[in-house]
Amino acid sequence: MVVGFPPGGAVDSAARLIADLLTARRGQPVVVENRPGGSGTIGVTAVA
Repeated sequence: MVVGFPPGGAVDSAARLIADLLTARRGQPVVVENRPGGSGTIGVTAVA
């Protein structure tokens, strides 16, 4: 899961909570990768 904000913030905390729930539901690990900067553009580019 790519998060376009730096670690330690509210969005990062919410993403990690969702990742934990997805891991439990799917049975496969979900990793949160923070890609801050550019108002989210860097994260979007990484996914694209």
